[in-house]
Amino acid sequence: MSGEEPFVAQSEDVESAILETLERRGPCSLEELYQALSDYSWNQVFATVDRLSCNGRLLLRRPGRFDYQVSIGMSSADAPVHPPESR
Repeated sequence: MSGEEPFVAQSEDVESAILETLERRGPCSLEELYQALSDYSWNQVFATVDRLSCNGRLLLRRPGRFDYQVSIGMSSADAPVHPPESR
């Protein structure tokens, strides 16, 4: 199990770096995000963006044919709360 710890820590580092960059810069292209995170490989950035977009923490938009824009998604604290249905 201890062999997984560096990977988990590194994954959390990439995640934090992506979220901090987007909070500071606002929405940007996937390429701009990768260039801003020069300490990480394309695979690390892409895999983390993919994972974060799947769980709703990031939003991916496709403004052009070959480009993606990345922005901060809705956190669970910001998610709308639906009142219980009355019967």
